Amino acid sequence: MKHLVIKLLGRLGYEIRALEPPPDADLLPSRQERAAVDEAIGVFVQTQQAGTLLADAGAWREYLSDRRLAFFRDVVNVCRKHSVDFKEKQVADVGSGPGYLLRLIAAEAPDSILTGYDTFAAALPLARAICPQAAFEARGLEAINGSFDVIFSTEVLEHLVAPEQALQTLARLLAPGGSLVVTTPNGRRDQQGAGERREDGTAYWGHIHFWSPESWKLFLRRALPADARIKTGQIATGENYAVVRL
Repeated sequence: MKHLVIKLLGRLGYEIRALEPPPDADLLPSRQERAAVDEAIGVFVQTQQAGTLLADAGAWREYLSDRRLAFFRDVVNVCRKHSVDFKEKQVADVGSGPGYLLRLIAAEAPDSILTGYDTFAAALPLARAICPQAAFEARGLEAINGSFDVIFSTEVLEHLVAPEQALQTLARLLAPGGSLVVTTPNGRRDQQGAGERREDGTAYWGHIHFWSPESWKLFLRRALPADARIKTGQIATGENYAVVRL
């Protein structure tokens, strides 16, 4: 069954992979939070054509597992650790997927203006169900306009043909004094294959870049301006992170 779920979501542009080490118990969602996410999935799949990939509620619940939700919760903890302020801010999530990270930000800072961007337009109604406080747009990175106080891009760069260029574009979208929060898998454990190249040629469905914690730091220093202030580390579930200020 799990193999079928992985194959299904892979065709949708999502992957299920082991997140190690196991998350702390305090990162796991409450029963109420788990139920709210499952309800949003149920609302979404009811609008999809029966028998299609998007209508498989079990696959979506497998993708949005407690472990994955714990990952997003620790991204918020990383922001607290590095004094990333969301209150009354313009916040963008580039590659927002099902919108769960913005749901957490909305709970932390209900007065912020939240926008999620993702090229997988068919899944945006799910993101809107999970985080109704945010606006979601089917727009790639190069088509994003505006200036943001906080920008997230989680588990995106490893898919891209030109990750340095993408990182530089994200940095240019920051307002003065803003913060960019980026995560990628730890390349020492990541075993996700490249899969097929996407139709627009800019990315692969799977992973084509693998950064260890050490090479992650080198990549960031090479891609960003010399005066960028960069803090790096690992999420509790093992992924690399960076908090960048320019």
